[in-house]
Amino acid sequence: ECFIAHSGTDFKRFSYVRREPPGRSFRILSSGIFLAYRRFEDVICAAKTLGDKGYDPELTVVGDYTTDKKYHHALKRIAAGWDSRRVTFTGKISDEELKALLQSHHFFVFPHLQSQSLSVYEAMACGLPTIVAQLPGAYETMVDGEHALFVPPGRPSAIAEAIIKLLTVPNLYLKISRQGADLVRRRFSWSSYADEMVNVYSRVLDR
Repeated sequence: ECFIAHSGTDFKRFSYVRREPPGRSFRILSSGIFLAYRRFEDVICAAKTLGDKGYDPELTVVGDYTTDKKYHHALKRIAAGWDSRRVTFTGKISDEELKALLQSHHFFVFPHLQSQSLSVYEAMACGLPTIVAQLPGAYETMVDGEHALFVPPGRPSAIAEAIIKLLTVPNLYLKISRQGADLVRRRFSWSSYADEMVNVYSRVLDR
């Protein structure tokens, strides 16, 4: 039998910021230590698609790129094929720098081909409307259109469409910002994690 206890989020550090839907100029954020399954190229291509449609996006990718320098160089080539001035690779940054980026951007995209990550919950805790690749893990803890928008993995066009949907339906942007933050506070606090762990130990000891 398997028990799942979700890690907690530091709500003092990653505090909620009330959002307003942006206009045609906006900032997209994605993060993770650089490995090929992160699929950051999907976000770059989505941003290019948005630019081609007349929007004015900027993309920030946070993460230590020394872990896979070949992948980093490949991403830089993809960015150069669009407009490298619009894509920033920050490298490794502090929690305070990450907090500032989460509070100043308009969308968070989680395109990774992996099951789970605390970064998606930190973004949601800050009220950042989030787009999540539909793979087992993080997306299973939320509801599409309520807490985040789901996209098929490896589909940059779907990411672009999700961002356009949030841009053109302001009430949806505000709803996901608010309800995503509420979900994280209900389900992914450290007190909830402690309660889940106590429950696991109690069930094991009862046997």
